[in-house]
Amino acid sequence: MPPQDPAREEGALDVREMPGEANHEPAMLYATDGIQTDDDFQKAMVGVASVWYEGNPCNKHLLGLGQEIKASLTKSDIIGYQFGTVGVSDGISMGTRGMSFSLQSRDLIADQVETAAGGHHLDVFFHLAFNSSSPLTSL
Repeated sequence: MPPQDPAREEGALDVREMPGEANHEPAMLYATDGIQTDDDFQKAMVGVASVWYEGNPCNKHLLGLGQEIKASLTKSDIIGYQFGTVGVSDGISMGTRGMSFSLQSRDLIADQVETAAGGHHLDVFFHLAFNSSSPLTSL
């Protein structure tokens, strides 16, 4: 049985618990790198989100860091799923029209992480981000 989420509404099912005909959701997970056997459904599923963009010197290293975290999870017999989010560099866009996208990108990043984590009922997620003025990692 997957770990219990105290925030889950009473009676709501995890995608790993869907009965009968609706059981196609867990079957879809076999097409991922995480699920290989039925026993894997008993493992925690952890999301590794990162703001990653080659054109942003603050974040270009985060894809690799996320891959290291995922490899560590796999080594610990935990299923890790990595996904990316958008990001706008304050430093690059400062003083340009692009700056009008910087602040709103922060809400968009939060929405993307919440959507992926909630929609796939991840047990935990790591969010890797780096801002030119202050590092940010959320769990």
